[in-house]
Amino acid sequence: MPLPSVTSFSSRTASYTGRVDWPTPRFVPEGTGFNPYESLLSPSNVGDLQLAWSVATDGILNSTPIVVDGVAYVGGQFALSGGGEVYAYDAATGRLLWKTKGGGEPPSDLTVADGKAYVSFLFAHTMRVYDAATGDLLWSVHGPTTDPTVVNGVVYAADDLRSLWAIDAQTGLKLWVAHAPLGGYGFGLAVANGVVYVGGSGVGGAPSPVYAYDAATGSLLWRTRTGGQVDGTPAVANGMVYVGSGDHFFYALDVKTGLIRWRAATGSVISSSAAVANGAVYIGSGDDNVYAFNTKTGSQLWVTPTGGNITAAQAAVVANGVVYIGSGDGMEYAFDAVTGEQLWSHDVGGANSQSVIDGTLYVASFDANLYAFRLPAKSVLKGLFP
Repeated sequence: MPLPSVTSFSSRTASYTGRVDWPTPRFVPEGTGFNPYESLLSPSNVGDLQLAWSVATDGILNSTPIVVDGVAYVGGQFALSGGGEVYAYDAATGRLLWKTKGGGEPPSDLTVADGKAYVSFLFAHTMRVYDAATGDLLWSVHGPTTDPTVVNGVVYAADDLRSLWAIDAQTGLKLWVAHAPLGGYGFGLAVANGVVYVGGSGVGGAPSPVYAYDAATGSLLWRTRTGGQVDGTPAVANGMVYVGSGDHFFYALDVKTGLIRWRAATGSVISSSAAVANGAVYIGSGDDNVYAFNTKTGSQLWVTPTGGNITAAQAAVVANGVVYIGSGDGMEYAFDAVTGEQLWSHDVGGANSQSVIDGTLYVASFDANLYAFRLPAKSVLKGLFP
């Protein structure tokens, strides 16, 4: 992935065209939520973030902003009894490029790959694939309801019951299907080194496993039960699979065997997804706090409060020494990744998720708005030319 570049500035806030994409909810298929290419936003200037633009959609937004080739994509629900909708906006200005009703609300998180936008729709039990440039429907396949992930021409997606599919990303042909022996699956999955990792979603929050499947065949490699439901997307790094559980614990599992290497306690249910970078793993908990743990030992590095419950709708991301996460209090936060110090916050009106690329923080909110935050030009210039 190439490094971002700065080509132009506006008078009010810094604006430029970069070359880094955020194509899948957790930035990479491994699910780490870590953008190592961000160079403009940092602990020294993130406190200066200002609203560059916001756009109102037809209903609540419940997906991570995906940004590819200068286009920001989000999915939302336009009526309680209506359908899901997918939107594409110019990432620089917020101008609407296209929107399309998908049906079967609500939509999952999106993935954009090879000129196509992949999104599942819950009540329709259908994954639909759109032309990323026009919004035209290319094909659909029955079954998936959770976030799709595309790796090497294959889409991996599960449903909220007990099936996991590998699907040809060009044709929609189902290549294999695996069934969870102990209940259903969580909301997201990770793919790393030829293995698919996905959490279990038990009935009524019952103890659920984390599963590892061979990505080529769908054969079960291992499963490890936690003490609660595993809703978040696993993060795979450092030879570990990191997941939170409904039993209030955060787990590090061996990628090859599933053995529990360590677990660390929080004060409530963990349904969010973690971010992993530079020897630390960051996770939000239902106890309103964000935690940082050492990736190797599980020792707590810091804990910092937010103003509300952190659920599966809010997942941490990290870029250039800053951890970003939304909270149930309707705020978006930025914390110093080393110390946990709160550096910035902004009211976005509802539970939210975010992506950070090329000096822009994109936030999708339950208040039906997509927000883009950038630095004033002087703050960027100070960072570039100290």
